[in-house]
Amino acid sequence: MRTATFAGAKCDVPVRLHDGRLLAIECKISNGPKNSWKRLNREVGGKAERWRGHFGGQVVTAAVLAGMYDLSCLLAAQADGVHVSGSMTSSR
Repeated sequence: MRTATFAGAKCDVPVRLHDGRLLAIECKISNGPKNSWKRLNREVGGKAERWRGHFGGQVVTAAVLAGMYDLSCLLAAQADGVHVSGSMTSSR
């Protein structure tokens, strides 16, 4: 399955984990530090918050990233419980 809608928010790649939880993977590309805040913290972080509010601990959110991201955005996303992976360059 490529995309699905959970609690009113579209998920790029939904995965059912072996323990029954949902892994909601979001794929984002950013062309600069200012754009990274919108892509990661507003879009992915907003969806993660919405999904946690609806499903509780039954959902895990991850972001696969490409491009340039501000380091503070990456750290803020991780602090909010979003697992971050990808090929990216961070800037301060």
